[in-house]
Amino acid sequence: MKRKNDKAFKCKKCGRITYPERVVCLNCGNREFDIIPFTDECTLLTFSQIFQLPWGINDRYLTIGVCKFDNGIKAMGRITTPKVKNGMRMKANWKLFREIAGEDVWGWEFEPIK
Repeated sequence: MKRKNDKAFKCKKCGRITYPERVVCLNCGNREFDIIPFTDECTLLTFSQIFQLPWGINDRYLTIGVCKFDNGIKAMGRITTPKVKNGMRMKANWKLFREIAGEDVWGWEFEPIK
């Protein structure tokens, strides 16, 4: 089953944006949040390449990164190309990566905007 992960949460008291969802605001302890939808585009803040991958991933390496969406939400995900630099504009997609022990593994995939 596809888990839709297209929203973050903004504390109604202090304004801290939380992703993924939390019961209590990490900043002020408030329990009330407004829902914030993700945007389609984001900016790459930082990235890394992983060469020692776990069993079951058949790629030579993975490029992962943290992106900041246009509405302030930050999320980590896989980047589709190794040729990246901080500050690049990216398009975000929520994608099924693989299955582990009968469970689907979903996550963010970022691709550079041409």
